[in-house]
Amino acid sequence: MQHQKDYYKILGIGRNAKPKEIKKAYRKLAIKWHPDKNPGDKAAEEKFKEISEAYEVLSDENKRKQYDLGGNPFGGPGGMGGVGGNPFAGMGGGGQQFHFSGGGSDPREIFKMFFGEEGEDPFAALFGGGGGGGMGGFPGGIRMQMGGGGGNNGGDPFQSFGFGGSGFGNSPFGGMHQQQQQRRQSHQRERVGILKSGTAVYIHSLTGATQHNGRIGKIKSFDDGKQRYTVEVGLETGPLALKLSNLQQLIQNVEIIGIESKPEYNGKMGNVASYKDGRLIVQLAGGKAMALKGEKIIVPKGTRVVLQNLSNDKYNGIKANVIQYDRAAGRYLVQLSSNGSNIKVKRENCKL
Repeated sequence: MQHQKDYYKILGIGRNAKPKEIKKAYRKLAIKWHPDKNPGDKAAEEKFKEISEAYEVLSDENKRKQYDLGGNPFGGPGGMGGVGGNPFAGMGGGGQQFHFSGGGSDPREIFKMFFGEEGEDPFAALFGGGGGGGMGGFPGGIRMQMGGGGGNNGGDPFQSFGFGGSGFGNSPFGGMHQQQQQRRQSHQRERVGILKSGTAVYIHSLTGATQHNGRIGKIKSFDDGKQRYTVEVGLETGPLALKLSNLQQLIQNVEIIGIESKPEYNGKMGNVASYKDGRLIVQLAGGKAMALKGEKIIVPKGTRVVLQNLSNDKYNGIKANVIQYDRAAGRYLVQLSSNGSNIKVKRENCKL
């Protein structure tokens, strides 16, 4: 019997594909179409669901047999016999929709379980293992479509970009990758004020090669002479050489602060996921996002900053590392790249 969906075609494999081939195909496609890499893209979200549905069935020997025979791989009523059948039909599923209460599993959970079983960090796999507090990057990039007024000047800074509504505990932004990242990065040479190799960055404001704006890349190195970062974005032509002014580091575990229009969001944690019109796009648990100035977040220890707008002009433009945040004083303690000394500065004096 023929099914409405050809799972083999969805994964791009033959009907005699071995388990290893199925896993390889799923890994490649799931990373490409994951909602956290394509925020706001409904087509990508549906593609991710479809890929997950196909993998869930074809990776399970019993479900695959049922599917190949034209039956319901979940063993429920309402089998898939005939054209137009749906493997989730007996569980309340219909068309392209997912119902997770007894049929197809949550695509995000499938993603996490897959990488857990493979002994691989799902965050690193999805975003390329960005370090230094950065979220991680991958070719294609996050392209935010902002709607309405952002910021705190009367406009609502909150936008829903369709991240699937998962909290940090249910997404690759979880905590297990952090220890792995820290172990890997402990072997890297620390340079005060310089973004670490592996840090994820969002490319913006290029006036020449504008086709690269909106891409997410990964820092490879820094050229002191040219003052440019080598950024890997997955192009066949090789990495890009970019100025810091065209890069926004993607920072995890930032805390919202000083939002007068929406005080209930102060103290909430999020991840810097993008950059738009001079503001950081901070993703919160649940899929909401805020367009904020850098002074409206507290960044974690180790974040690289550039000092700005200080009354003592000799410090302006100096790169530094955040050591800690003094809540009582409302200031960061930072280490200067110029001489290694420490000074305290306000949030607004740190360009992230």
